[in-house]
Amino acid sequence: MEKTQVNVAFGYLSVLLGYLCLRSSIRARFASLHPKKTIDPLLDSLNLFAAFHQEVAQAQGAQGPKQGTEFIARLQNLISQLESSRPTE
Repeated sequence: MEKTQVNVAFGYLSVLLGYLCLRSSIRARFASLHPKKTIDPLLDSLNLFAAFHQEVAQAQGAQGPKQGTEFIARLQNLISQLESSRPTE
């Protein structure tokens, strides 16, 4: 249970950082701190968090709140925006 709580907190921090990284100056600073100079670790974290929320939504089925699917859609949109902002190699 504690590990799940830590992972959820880490996931929400990743979402916050993801939204901050939509600004090019913050994204460049974040990437500069990674040895490969990418935002891939952030994208990996966001994808894991989205997968976690997808599993929870599927487990809840039709009884799940509509906000859950809206959150997943917003999270996927954030991931798409960050992926499209990556420089092409």
